[in-house]
Amino acid sequence: MSNEIELIRQHQPRPKLSNEDRMRIPIWLLDRKVGDILPHGSIKAASMKFNVTTRCISKLWNKAKRQNRAMQSYNMDKNFQNCGRKRIELQPNQIEQLAMEQRTCIKDLATMLHISPSTVWRMIKRGLIKPHTNALHPGLPDHNKKARME
Repeated sequence: MSNEIELIRQHQPRPKLSNEDRMRIPIWLLDRKVGDILPHGSIKAASMKFNVTTRCISKLWNKAKRQNRAMQSYNMDKNFQNCGRKRIELQPNQIEQLAMEQRTCIKDLATMLHISPSTVWRMIKRGLIKPHTNALHPGLPDHNKKARME
C-alpha cells in the first residue's frame, strides 16, 4: 500500500518533444480542421495521442495559427541547446604555456588560469584536461591503497 502511494507522489516528468513531434502535432490538427474551425475535443484527442498536456497542444496550435495569418511557413522548432549556464572554455594551448612548476596541483592550475578549482576538477572528470603525476611523487600502488582503506 505504501509503495503505491509513493509511486503516485513521485511525478514522472514527460520527455521533451523533439522538433519532429512538435511539427506533427499542428499537422495532425490541420488534418482534423473543418473549414476554419477545429472540431470540439480535437486538442484533448491530440494530447492523448501525443502524450502531452492540452496546454502544450494549445500553444503549438496558436503558434501555427499566428504563422498562418502572417503567411509564414510553419516552424515549431525549439532551441533546447541554448538553455542553462554556459561552460567555461579554455584554449588548448593555455595550459601548455604554463611551466610545469606552475601547474603541479589543481589549486595551482586554477590560480594560474584564473578559474575555480572545482571548474578544473570538472574539466578533468569530463576529459578536457589530462591529469599528470610527477615521477618523484607517483600515485599510490594498489597494495598501498588497500592498506590505506583498511
